[in-house]
Amino acid sequence: NETDDTEGAEPLPDALEPEDLEEDADTSTAESEDSAESEEDVDGSESVEEESVEPDTLVESDVEEETEPEGDPGTVILHRLNRVEYDNSLQHLLGTTQSFADQLPADDVGYGFDNIASVLSLSPLHLELFELAARSVVEEAIVLEPFLDIPVIKKEGETGTATVGQPSGNAWIVWSVGTHTTVFDVQEAGTYRIRARMWASQGGDELAQGALSVDGVPFVEYEINGFNTDTAEIIEHLIELEPGEHTVGLSFENDYWEPDTMIDRNLYVDWVELSGPQEWLEQTLPNPLREDLLICEPNEEGQTPECARQNLEDFVPKAWRRPVSAEEVDGLMNLFTVAMEEGADYDEAMMVPFIATLLSPHFLFRVELDPDVSDPTPHLLSDHELATRLSYFLWSSTPDAQLFERANEGVLQETDVLIEETLRMLADPKAHALIDNYAGQWLYLRGLWDAFPAEWIFEDWSEDLRASMAAEAWLFVETFIKGDRPMTELLTSTTSFVDQKLADHYGLNVGTLIPGVFAEVDVTDVNRGGILRQGGLLTTLSFPTRTSPVKRGKWILGQLLCSEPPPPPPGVEGLLEETSSEGLSLAEQLAQHSSDPNCSSCHSLMDPLGLGLENFDGIGAFRLMDGETVIDPSGVMPNGESFDGPDEMMAMLAENPLFIGCMAEKLMTYALGRGLTASDEPYREWIVSQFEAGGLSFKELVLAVVTSSPFRMRRPESAEGGMN
Repeated sequence: NETDDTEGAEPLPDALEPEDLEEDADTSTAESEDSAESEEDVDGSESVEEESVEPDTLVESDVEEETEPEGDPGTVILHRLNRVEYDNSLQHLLGTTQSFADQLPADDVGYGFDNIASVLSLSPLHLELFELAARSVVEEAIVLEPFLDIPVIKKEGETGTATVGQPSGNAWIVWSVGTHTTVFDVQEAGTYRIRARMWASQGGDELAQGALSVDGVPFVEYEINGFNTDTAEIIEHLIELEPGEHTVGLSFENDYWEPDTMIDRNLYVDWVELSGPQEWLEQTLPNPLREDLLICEPNEEGQTPECARQNLEDFVPKAWRRPVSAEEVDGLMNLFTVAMEEGADYDEAMMVPFIATLLSPHFLFRVELDPDVSDPTPHLLSDHELATRLSYFLWSSTPDAQLFERANEGVLQETDVLIEETLRMLADPKAHALIDNYAGQWLYLRGLWDAFPAEWIFEDWSEDLRASMAAEAWLFVETFIKGDRPMTELLTSTTSFVDQKLADHYGLNVGTLIPGVFAEVDVTDVNRGGILRQGGLLTTLSFPTRTSPVKRGKWILGQLLCSEPPPPPPGVEGLLEETSSEGLSLAEQLAQHSSDPNCSSCHSLMDPLGLGLENFDGIGAFRLMDGETVIDPSGVMPNGESFDGPDEMMAMLAENPLFIGCMAEKLMTYALGRGLTASDEPYREWIVSQFEAGGLSFKELVLAVVTSSPFRMRRPESAEGGMN
């Protein structure tokens, strides 16, 4: 069986019948992706996530009216932050660089995305890990670390001077009564620690004796018991020093020498060290995270509760993404008070309500409240709820200060203000989340990191090539997110972004590029253009040892046309991952395989689309032959139109009304965090009309979605009506 595990989701139930559209959301959602598929039927087939909308409803209708239709805007159940949203929220809220996404359980996927409210469950393991994460980031933001980086000046003994003796290996030997001296330049007044390491060759009945002096004044007398470098002793002394040069002396006062036996007593100075000022130990390192988090620091003991309350009144509304009541702050202050009564200092006590804030459902979930759950009348979201929807749609993160302020002003539901904020947020670097999370799932950009081509078959494959492919796709999609390009160029663009590694892989002659630098170049001369002919996606939609026309065709149907084929019938055998040894080309094997009437209905749609890309091998390199067979990339579109090669196929797909409608459906699903239903169809058609009127740019599609009723309104969850 050919299995498409690009997104690693669970199998879905069979497609719902039309009468199922009226069932409760909780019974018809959670259709995560990727059922096990066979290549005879729907190899690589993903879950049918559009089961709430019959395929024929996706055909575009003529939308003449400019006003949005009225109807059921739908509802979204309590929406837990997914792993990416949780990470981003902590980082933008507290300034931390810590990441916890990889430590949390994987998020379930429904309707093609991992931000679908109905499948984002909460387990005891989640709560345990959320607590550890909250404790870690709050401690990082509040605790002041001691300043341990005290300047240390260390000088080797053999580099000093002495009244007697000479360098000996890695030390200075003082062989008679005398003093070894080392000069230090002190820059700042304070307490300094002087340390010296010495040993002695022992002769006679006494240990080597001497004294440590500073500027000629002795301070510490010593006897050196160590007799070699392994047993050397360290002596030290704290002293107040003023700026300027200071001389540290190490004297040797009891020389011994017996000529007859050659027994000698000498002092060896290994090194001398000066560190300080020691007062720096009493200081703490500045913590910019604390400076941003705590707006009040108590200067007197009586200010402690007042400061704690000010800090909570500032932080909690940002964390909970809405204004908070005095009673809610009182509850958190009780935690602070109890911690202080149990002996915690101010910082320790302050951490307790902060951690509790981050463990609250008001932080972990995107909460939307209905004024009357028994009233089926749809209502506008509050400004803060709308701000939250908007920020997690565009940034996968919490609202920033400006968006929060517009919500506080109560003007965000005004269309011109909503558009203004949307355009501002799209221009912000945080909007790259749309590439990583929306396009990453819709266009399978994430899937490249789970692809492992067989290097013994594809000799050009390397991790550097994977990274270059990923960068090409990311930069390419960015031109649509940040610019005004029509989205149809996603398939028909004549340019792409390459570095030297990718240029060599594509056979592009672009001169010599600086390593790691990408240039936008014309790629039509090497049979490229659009994301479907980029190496990254082609590699993702292949097996480790060969191409997969079924995966590629199915991706086109599901991701571009929203016409996901159904799962294969049970018990159907698929092609092996390795090409058969019968001497047939892959196209011939698929034709033979799909001759089964049980399989032909789906394969007749998928296979021609996938075979239209068969000129690109398992890592996206262009080829003309499949073994000894000349590749024929011609085929027939699902609507019966014939195409001759990838260029014509891309052009037909770009002009297909299903493609325009599917882009609207995918973005609506991601923005709303729920699957679409039959009641959403009028809104989808209206969004498509706005999308087309705006030149098919991604920006216009986003504006149409955020100004639509399903995005700005909700129906109470328990009310009768179409359900998500």
